Amino acid sequence: VSLDSGSNSSIKQNITTVSGGEYELVGYYSPKRGATGASSALAVLVNGVQVGTLSGNVVKWNGFKFIFTVTQANSVIEFRALGAADGHGGCIDYIFMRKRNYSEAGAFTGYG
Repeated sequence: VSLDSGSNSSIKQNITTVSGGEYELVGYYSPKRGATGASSALAVLVNGVQVGTLSGNVVKWNGFKFIFTVTQANSVIEFRALGAADGHGGCIDYIFMRKRNYSEAGAFTGYG
């Protein structure tokens, strides 16, 4: 998904979460060809609070991971373009979120 195709935009997803749960948001980011760090920057927000920033100058898919604790049963994950609205922003792909230290049999039990 490109978040600057001539104007800055954002993308959001509502996700059911467990209040007090620790989660990680994982995915890939790349600036578009011709983008500078300032032009390609994306804010990563959870429930309106910025948990990180993605930016770069080299066109290459780079993995990212943000870890955070949620304070409510339903959460909103958002990626928002921060740079100049010049068509050279950043792109995201293969995004997923999971609860950390989930201990049900056969489920995810930790990362990193």
